[in-house]
Amino acid sequence: MTKKLNEYFDCCLFFSTNSLARNINRISENEFWLIWLSSSYAFLLMLVNERGTLSTWEISKAMNMDSSTITRFIDKLILQGFLNKETEGRKTKITLTKKWEKIQTDIQKAWMRVFQKYKEVLWEELSDALTKNTSLANAKFTNLNSK
Repeated sequence: MTKKLNEYFDCCLFFSTNSLARNINRISENEFWLIWLSSSYAFLLMLVNERGTLSTWEISKAMNMDSSTITRFIDKLILQGFLNKETEGRKTKITLTKKWEKIQTDIQKAWMRVFQKYKEVLWEELSDALTKNTSLANAKFTNLNSK
């Protein structure tokens, strides 16, 4: 007897996590369009706010994204007036502008709405456990891929 395709999907970590990410991303997109930013842009801004001046490489490592993608994000956020980029020799420093302060509260509110919506779907206990276990699994793969 052969398995049906949906049985493969149900027990496939790759399919399940990507499907879950797409579903949560839809929630996020619906909340962040209100402030005209993607959730990835918001994370990048929050990261620079928390850590201060960062290089493109440091941002890409922290966000687990390719440097070329981060460079594209930074360029768009510079055009929108949220970031500054200073180059000294081969080093590039990314900093926030004052315009960030105007949307910081809106970003925090958008994140709270995203968290609340997926907690409504998953319940708080499952949401917290899933977040913790996904983060642990991601750390293992990140360590594996950095070797």
